[in-house]
Parts: sequence; structure tokens; C-alpha cells
Amino acid sequence: MTLLHDLTAAGPTVAIDPFTAPETTHSLGSAPLRSRAVVRGSVDSIEPVTWAGGPVLEVTLRDGLDALVLVFFGRHTVGGIHPGQQVTAAGAVGTHRGRRVILNPYVWLAPSHPTNVVHTTRDIPTLSAN
Repeated sequence: MTLLHDLTAAGPTVAIDPFTAPETTHSLGSAPLRSRAVVRGSVDSIEPVTWAGGPVLEVTLRDGLDALVLVFFGRHTVGGIHPGQQVTAAGAVGTHRGRRVILNPYVWLAPSHPTNVVHTTRDIPTLSAN
């Protein structure tokens, strides 16, 4: 496992592996402010906005009860993030304009099952090595 960061502020130590989502440490509503946390939720909305003249992507996660906003500075999109996507995020929880946020979080996307897969019984041509 590659250790990117330890989440150690006033809670359990969580090693961050870039390939495996860590276990959640808090629900979206119970993550303490100014502390590091690992949270999980479903993407409710995605909104490219401007903060202080620069591009920012705000991704709102919901877990059924509460919401938390993931803020990506310098981005208008993040590949793989779309409404309904299950996301695990890690970082320090804060507030911005009355909303709970994590700035530039580490993120892991849950595998999604595409609904637009075309199944066929046709043979798929292969290239020979001649």
C-alpha cells in the first residue's frame, strides 16, 4: 500500500491508499469541523462556480440525512463524478457560507454499472498477428 497521508486529527489514524477506498470514519453530518474525516455519500449535484475569480467545482454529497460539499479548486469537471455516483472522500471538514465542505479532497469512486451497455451475439473480429 502506498501511504499518501495519515488522517490523525482527533480521531482514528487512517492510511490513505490511492487505489482502495478507506473505511468511513464519520457520517456526512457527524464529521467534526476542523478535523480530518473519511465520508461516503451519493453525488446529489455538481455545480461549476467561481470563487474569488477562479474556477471551482462544487460537488454536493448526500447520505440520506445530511449533505456535505466537496470543493475542487481550479476545476470545472472531475472525471467519473456524476449525479448518483457513490463517492468516498477524505480531508479536513470546514465551513464556507454556512455549508459543510471539504476542500480539495482525496476521492474514490465506487464501481458503477453502466446502463447503456449494448449486448450482442455477433462475433467480434480479432486481428491476427501475421
